[in-house]
Amino acid sequence: MKITGQGPVNWKRAVDAYNNSNKDKNKVPLKKDSFQISSDIRFLEKIKDELKAQVQNDVGLRNDRIESIRSRIENGTYKVSMADVADAIMKELGL
Repeated sequence: MKITGQGPVNWKRAVDAYNNSNKDKNKVPLKKDSFQISSDIRFLEKIKDELKAQVQNDVGLRNDRIESIRSRIENGTYKVSMADVADAIMKELGL
C-alpha cells in the first residue's frame, strides 16, 4: 500500500485504505500495539524516584546549613578557629 500526499498522515484514511485493500483476500484484522514494563524496569524506576527524593532532601539540608552560616556571618556570631582554617587548607592541598 502506498500513501501519497503532503502534510501529516491521516491515520484513519490509511487504516481504511488497508482494510479496503484486503476485502477480496483473507482479511487480516489489525492488531493493536501493546507493551509491558518488566519488573526490572519498575524496580529501576522506584530506585530512581527514591534517589531523586534523597538528592532533593540533601539539597534542602545543605541550603539550610548555608543560610544558617550566612545569617551568623551577617550577625557577627560566626567564629572559626585558626586551627580549623589551617586544617581545611591542608586537607584541600592533600597534605
